Formats: sequence, C-alpha cells, structure tokens
Amino acid sequence: MEYAKTSRGTVLQREGREEFYIEGSVEFRYRVWCGGQPCWKTPTGAEPMVAVQFKNKRVEYYVNTQMLRLQPGDLVTVSTSPGHDVGAVALTGWPAYREYVKSREDREGPQLEIFRLSTRNDIDRWIANVAKEHEALEATRGEAQALGLEMKVFDVEYQGDGNKLTVFYSSEKRIDFRTLVKLLADRFSVRIQMQQLGVRQEPARLGGIGPCGQELCCSRWMRSTPPVLSSTMKVQDLQVLACTGQCGKLKCCLNFELDSYVEARGKMPKVKEPLRFEESSLYYVKSDIFRQLMWFSATPKSTMNLVMLTVDEVRDVMEKNARGEAAQPLDKVRSQRNEKVTTTSRVENIIEADSITRFDNPRPKTKKGKKKRRPQAAPPASPEAQQQ
Repeated sequence: MEYAKTSRGTVLQREGREEFYIEGSVEFRYRVWCGGQPCWKTPTGAEPMVAVQFKNKRVEYYVNTQMLRLQPGDLVTVSTSPGHDVGAVALTGWPAYREYVKSREDREGPQLEIFRLSTRNDIDRWIANVAKEHEALEATRGEAQALGLEMKVFDVEYQGDGNKLTVFYSSEKRIDFRTLVKLLADRFSVRIQMQQLGVRQEPARLGGIGPCGQELCCSRWMRSTPPVLSSTMKVQDLQVLACTGQCGKLKCCLNFELDSYVEARGKMPKVKEPLRFEESSLYYVKSDIFRQLMWFSATPKSTMNLVMLTVDEVRDVMEKNARGEAAQPLDKVRSQRNEKVTTTSRVENIIEADSITRFDNPRPKTKKGKKKRRPQAAPPASPEAQQQ
C-alpha cells in the first residue's frame, strides 16, 4: 500500500503491519546473490552486517544486533552520532559482510547498529526533512555566493531526525567556511557538517549517464576512484577530448583496457629509424596494434600517400637494415603478402557498391496505363422480343 512519495522514492507500507519499504527512484548498488541460502544468515563467527543505503547511493554498514529479518528495500532506523537516521536496506547477511570486508581493510573502529524497523513516526519525520532539502540547497548556495566563497555546493542531506544537515561541496582551494556554518546554523537551527569531496567524487554521488549510454561506473559499482595517468591516454593513442569524463578528468574506464593495450603494443616492433628499400626509404607514421598493421610515408612527418605494411614485413625489413642491407623493392615486398589488407580498399568497396548521389535525382514517375474496359455482353433478349 502506497504511503508517501518522496525524492528518494515511493514509500510503501505492508498490509496489516507497521513496516515500510521503499521502491522507485532508489536503485540498489548491490545485487542480492545468496546461492540458495537465507540472506539474513552470516558466516560462523562473523557479525551480522547490513548494508544500508542513504541519499544518492551513499552506503554505510551496520550491525544487526537484534537479528531482524530484513529484506532489500526495508526502511530501518540506525544509530548515528548524534541521534538517529533512516535508510533503506541494500544488502544483508554474508554478502553484506563480504562487501564490508572489501570496503574497510582494517575492520577497526566503532560499529554502529540498527535500532529497529522504522516506525510511522520515524517515517513521517524523515519525509518532512527530505522535503526541506531543496530549499536548504538553494539557501546554502546563495549564502556561499554572497560571502564570495570559491566553492561549489552540489548537494545537501538531512539526517532522519532532523538534527544535522550535511553540506557536500567541492573546491580547488582551502575554504574558511566558519561564517557560512554560523549563518546556516542560525537559519535552520540544526547542526551543520561540511563535507568536501574531490572532483571525481562529485559525479559518483550525483550519478549520471556516460557517453557509452550506461550509468557512470563511479556511481554504479566502483568503491573508489583510482587515479588515471596521462600516459594511459598516450598508450591507447586517444585524444584528450575523447578521454574526458563528466568530472572534467580522464575517464576511469581508460584503466580497464590498459593491460590489453600494453600487451599488444609490446608485440609491435619499435621503429626508430627509417626503413631502407632499394629504391626509397619510408618513415613511420602510425600503427594499429590490434590489427598488426603499420603505416609509413615517403617523407618525414607527412600523412600523404601512406604505405601500409604488416608487422612481419616490417620486422623482415628491419632485420635486413640491421645487417646493412637494403630491402627488396616495395612492390616485391607487398607482392609476397598472402592477403592484401588495406583500409583504402575497404572504403573504396563501400563507395563503389552504392553511389553517394543515388538519391539526388528524383525517381522518374511511371505512367500507369488505364485499364481497357472489356466490352460487356449484351443482355439476353426477353421472350416477347424473340417472338417478334
């Protein structure tokens, strides 16, 4: 049964019970996979951990000391410092404990616990605080702009009990926001917590769609945002504009295929000097590491009249040049190739197959001939006419 609609999703109530769960805009970060085991069970000797999700997929881990039978989507009231908060269960049981171990290597420090399943009073207070977040965001941005602070405020989050307001911002410089905190505390009568996030962490919290058409990796499944070096882009022969993500930095996905590029590039011959043939010399221009092809030009630093050679052909020429010999004429080298593979031939075949201007001239209209009517047979004469 639908209870209320919020910016976090639709809050539903189970029939006959004061239990609430959420669905709609909230997409859980983890999939529940239990291998046929009940999701609330934990490994022997391990604490019953529960992954609780808050605004914009922020996930924290809590201990289920009361051994509540929880399901993904259930709204629970958890302990915070100070007060309590309301969040949605994302993962339970031993899968949650496994994710907790991955997220925190030391596994030390105070562990918070789940108080209870959220009651009606908890839900009503939480919904009222969520409704005030947009107003608080606009007010915080206005105060920061009025004070001339060089910071970007991109999100705010109220605690479930309304005792704390967390402001998320990013800045390239160190900001003195003591005056801003005082103004916000006097205006909203709550405790203000300023949390600075890096440039890569901002889209991870807000989410979005990447140029590939999928949800951003940093907001969907990545637990951390590893640095991406500029050498990664150079290894893959990519341009800066094609490698820039929504955060303004190099895309994290460039690291995913880096090992494949390094391995493929290691198999390519390193051409440091021009290739010497009997009739001419060729200078290296570019290469296709996956197709094992290399392009050369007759003049240095020129991209006109490129000549394509395979990796094996280049190695043979380099071996002869190393011995002080000039390779055979280029025509003979290319004639020994079993199968000619050129990029220009592929393009020419496509163009020759269908002309580009085939739709410029209108199609001639065909004259539809009129159907000749067949002569109709005369109606049979009446008996009276036949007698006459």
